[in-house]
Amino acid sequence: MARFLAYCKSPLTICILFVLVLGMLNLKIQFAPEIAEWSRERAAVADFDNYWESEGAQRFKDVGVEPTEKIYNEELDAHLKKFRARNPTFIPEKRIAQMKEDFQAWWETTGKKSYAVNEVTPDEKLYKQELKRYIQGYTKTIPEYQLFFIPEDSSITALFTCWFLFPGALSFLVFAVGFLFAMKVLEKRWGYLQSSLFFAVGTIFGGFVFMGTLSLSYFDRYAYMPYMGMSLSMAMLLGIAAFGPKNDVSKLSTAGAILTLAVDVLTNWNANPNLYGWVAILEIAFFGIGAFLGFKVPRLTGGSVKSQKSVVAEEVTVNPKVRTREDLKEALDLANKAEYEHASLILSKSFIQLLRENPLDIPTIEKTVESMLYPHFFFTMPGLMWMSWGAEAAKKKLPRIAIDLYEKGASIEQDTKNRRRGLFCAADLRLREHLEEDKGREELEMVIQMDSDDILAAEARKLLAK
Repeated sequence: MARFLAYCKSPLTICILFVLVLGMLNLKIQFAPEIAEWSRERAAVADFDNYWESEGAQRFKDVGVEPTEKIYNEELDAHLKKFRARNPTFIPEKRIAQMKEDFQAWWETTGKKSYAVNEVTPDEKLYKQELKRYIQGYTKTIPEYQLFFIPEDSSITALFTCWFLFPGALSFLVFAVGFLFAMKVLEKRWGYLQSSLFFAVGTIFGGFVFMGTLSLSYFDRYAYMPYMGMSLSMAMLLGIAAFGPKNDVSKLSTAGAILTLAVDVLTNWNANPNLYGWVAILEIAFFGIGAFLGFKVPRLTGGSVKSQKSVVAEEVTVNPKVRTREDLKEALDLANKAEYEHASLILSKSFIQLLRENPLDIPTIEKTVESMLYPHFFFTMPGLMWMSWGAEAAKKKLPRIAIDLYEKGASIEQDTKNRRRGLFCAADLRLREHLEEDKGREELEMVIQMDSDDILAAEARKLLAK
């Protein structure tokens, strides 16, 4: 439970929850009407089936007509047409399309005449004006139409909410992957707080840039369509992640960011409605802005390692055992914030001091090792350091802790020779102390499989033969 709670405090987990909440919001707002429509249609079909079983089919038999499958389907279609006429669709797009047809019919039969009687010319401009007013009477009750921004007639306040929704499922999936990828890449260089701040500013800034430039583009003809999503802010974040100081950005990060941007640009250009052609073009500009920020903006918040002078001063005035425990707590707190480099520096010095205390504080050692071995922590200590701690724990007659440390070191060690030594030591302790001996034998088999001809392999065979 403690590990689960520690994981939930991780900034990356908060980013994942943010994406999941956005996904659920989009499902509820954009797909709930379709689900409700489907459920209502199912209920209507069920009602008709009950009627057909109880009396509908019998009526045909009474007049000498066999109620075939074809007749059933024709009657069901007629029933559903009447049902839909009495119950307008829940799906906003279908409802608006039907309202346009109804308004057109009213305009041709009654509307023009009513305006003419009042000495008002029923021209095309008046038609569009009245149609718009008629449809807005419906859309003002729909949450979706209150959240997204329609360049032609929405208020500026909608720019602060339009990013909640996405123009399609593919756009949301690309955003989820791109956002989490960029935040993870920027974790060490900027930290989550600074990255989130720039992303939030980019989201608002992107909306205003889109609104201000649309009228200058070919795509202004689609200003009646809704604008939503976070493509522009994501493009900026990807630009920040892709470029920066030479030692801070890997080629893999740059390639991943460019690939994600390309997928989103193609999605907006090909899969989303016409308005998003302009979004696709602006994305490239925002990616460039992000690249500029990546090169020019340093880390602005926290994360600096304490100076040597301050550390020495503290050591003079603080009890060494108290200092060791404070340092270990600080290291684990930093790990919870995903600041693994800083945490590893502190652990490298403090944990060995804990193991060398006299008398040993075994409960604190056990608790610290359990926290250090939490699988979602990614410390940067090399495998040999973990193994050296294991050797120290073995000297102090702490076999279970020594085994855990040896195995942790072996799991991350790149050098085969050192990895085999770690596995052998862990296996030897398991067999001598009778701690999950089967696992110890498996580790000895691994030692032999990796190299069966050296002295270590011979020693492993001797242990297996006992």
